[in-house]
Amino acid sequence: MHIHIGHALREARKERGWNQEQLGEVARRVALPGESPSTLERINKYTVSKAERDPYPRKYSTLARLAGALGRTVGDLEAFAQVKPLSRAGPEVKRRASAGKSA
Repeated sequence: MHIHIGHALREARKERGWNQEQLGEVARRVALPGESPSTLERINKYTVSKAERDPYPRKYSTLARLAGALGRTVGDLEAFAQVKPLSRAGPEVKRRASAGKSA
């Protein structure tokens, strides 16, 4: 299954009620394990927007900071991305999936 982690990131941000700029501000202050707190990555609303559009953002440290700012891990976002599309499927898709399981 193709993971669209950017979609999971956007959904997590919206659950918090944050806009992209707010997420960027918080993510800039997230220190990754083994990293000096003075190491700040340039994360702004454009970085967040690009990360939300990408199936899997290119820079892991950016994704980890964004996830951390939302109180999540990259693994949490990956798990959400794998489950969310099926839960949003329409009734016809769910019926077909159910029919396939009982056969």
